[in-house]
Amino acid sequence: MFKTLQFRILRGFIIIMALFVFWGFAYHLFDTRREDLNALINQSREIQRRQLFNIQNFQLFQLLGYKDTVLYQSGKQEYLEVFRHNTLEIKNEVKELQSWAIEEDLPYQKLALLEESLNQLNDSVAKLSSLYIQRGFKDFGLEGQMREAIHLIEQEKLLPPAQYLSFRRHEKDFINRNQWEYVKLFNQHYERLQSETKIVPGSRLDSLLNAYRSVFNQFAAIQAQISLEGKKGLVETIASMNTDLEAEFDLALSGINKELNALQSQVDNLINILGVLMILLILIYSYSLSRRISGDLKEFGNALRKYTSSDFKTRGLFKNLKSGTHEVQELLEDFRKMNQKLQASLTELKLAARKSERTAKVKSYFLANMSHEIRTPLNGVLGMIHLLKDTHDPTQRAEYMRTIEFSAEHLGDLVNMILDFSKIDAGKMELNPQSMNLEEVIHNLVQMFRFKAEENHNKLILDQDNPLEHLIIADSLRLQQIFINLISNALKFTKDGEVRIIIRELSTDNDANCKLYFAVQDSGIGIPERKLKSLFDAYSQTDRSIQKEFGGTGLGLAITNELVKLMGSQLEVKSRIAIGSTFSFSLEIPKGSTKLSDLDHPYQSPSHLSQKVLVAEDNEVNQKVLGLLLERKGLSVQVVKNGQEALDAYLEEDYGLILMDLQMPVMDGLEATREIIASAKYQSRPCPIVAVTANAFEEDKREALLMGCQDFIPKPIKPDELHRVLRKYLILNSLS
Repeated sequence: MFKTLQFRILRGFIIIMALFVFWGFAYHLFDTRREDLNALINQSREIQRRQLFNIQNFQLFQLLGYKDTVLYQSGKQEYLEVFRHNTLEIKNEVKELQSWAIEEDLPYQKLALLEESLNQLNDSVAKLSSLYIQRGFKDFGLEGQMREAIHLIEQEKLLPPAQYLSFRRHEKDFINRNQWEYVKLFNQHYERLQSETKIVPGSRLDSLLNAYRSVFNQFAAIQAQISLEGKKGLVETIASMNTDLEAEFDLALSGINKELNALQSQVDNLINILGVLMILLILIYSYSLSRRISGDLKEFGNALRKYTSSDFKTRGLFKNLKSGTHEVQELLEDFRKMNQKLQASLTELKLAARKSERTAKVKSYFLANMSHEIRTPLNGVLGMIHLLKDTHDPTQRAEYMRTIEFSAEHLGDLVNMILDFSKIDAGKMELNPQSMNLEEVIHNLVQMFRFKAEENHNKLILDQDNPLEHLIIADSLRLQQIFINLISNALKFTKDGEVRIIIRELSTDNDANCKLYFAVQDSGIGIPERKLKSLFDAYSQTDRSIQKEFGGTGLGLAITNELVKLMGSQLEVKSRIAIGSTFSFSLEIPKGSTKLSDLDHPYQSPSHLSQKVLVAEDNEVNQKVLGLLLERKGLSVQVVKNGQEALDAYLEEDYGLILMDLQMPVMDGLEATREIIASAKYQSRPCPIVAVTANAFEEDKREALLMGCQDFIPKPIKPDELHRVLRKYLILNSLS
């Protein structure tokens, strides 16, 4: 056991890990100690910096602060108070730093000396402040009393001016020069005055002079304690304390730096020694392991090469392959498991390939079906046109025209459905929520499908508890598209039954929104339960026989489901064979204004515009269609074939309306619209411009409106849509 490779690997690993642990533990201790010392140095330096900065406050007090009248009125002065406050904070920080250093076993003896020095400094400054307050300045303290006494002598004219001015001169010389010699001169002058002048004891002059002399001598004694030339006063003592304190800071930092350098040297030595040991151990064990493992790996490598060259089929290559090394044996077992997963993945890939083939077949069937769906109305259009050429019966011609119109509209619906699905499939479908009247939309839908319901003897029922009393903010076009698809499907698969449109207003916590439940319920043929999962898949129908009998593209429900998801809901379906189906969804929709939108109010045509219409269209067939439709309305029409001609025609003549195709040669419709709006004529005499294009996407409409068009008509042009535009922008009796 002790000679096995596993044990040797484990032993080597344990030794190396022990060295790592020891190295890590030792390094952690050293590093922690180093961080603590660095922290101690940094905090000590910060305290030293603050102390040096604090000395400036004391110096400012000596220069300016003692002259501050606030000091003598309240006993406090800004520079002195800041100095005291900072000194107290520094002392507390030193004390906290000392406590932390003791806890972490760091050198702290010098910090204790710092704390003691700071205490002495604070006491000395407090004493100095008290002396300055007693000494006074100008009208305060002893200096104020001296002034008061000499001013009384002067005011009462008790002495000649030369006598009391001598006192004042000695007093000022002492205050300004801070020399004791002037105190002696002051007292000598007093004694000389006493001997030369017969001053009556107890008189007013004697009392004032004695008071003046007594106060001056007290003033001089206090000044001597503060600072006097040639003598060390309290100011010099404090300055000396500050110098000593700075030296103590430097001494403390020097000791900590010395220990930090010694610690760094120990860390470097430890890293070097352990690094050499680990390199030697790794080399020795690497050589030993490589000799024992290389034999097994070589055998495994040969088997692996055969495996890759045999289309990943084992054929017993690894069945009898074994290794005396536990790790190599585990590698073999893991490889066997990986091979099993690989075989399973290959099987899944084959299944996916088959599924892809089936999807391709479904799409192929969809294309064939779509080709049939498109060719059917196209054949109807072409067939009716041929019949129109051979008949002159007005009744038959009218019937043929209705068939052509129906087939063309059906063909347009197919194209729109394919375009909608392509936008949804590309993730480019966007909603355009606007204020809408839901009651009006539902009423129009019921009227729209009334005749189709009667074709299969069905009843179309609107089931609504209470009509909404407000507008809602939603995409009216897409909401109608959802209902049209659901109602159309329900009527298609129902005969001699009923289709029910259900609307319920549900409760909601948000007063700004309304929650609505929508459902379309029919009593038709129903849907098998096994087909419900794939019901909303594109290109699919429940049964091809259903498609042959009822027609359809297989995109209607897929588009409807995606639109409902886009509105933040989920389309649900419940169905039973021969009983019917129910498609439902719920929407929480913001409430709109209580008033109807004013978007469709008639455009007020300026009185100066004519009723002539300019048509910019490059396609000759579309030129004829638009021209004939407009002329039937009694309008005068001018047709141009590109944007440049439209711009030139507008600048030369007045028009009541411009119908502008967006895609034309030379200059397109958008550029022509921009040029017309920028012209001086348009600024003074504007003319409504309506975009006409086969690009019926919402972004095309927005681009045209942003460019300055007032409205938008998609191709193929429907007479009703053209009639709406003419009624909106032209005030003509023939259009009423």
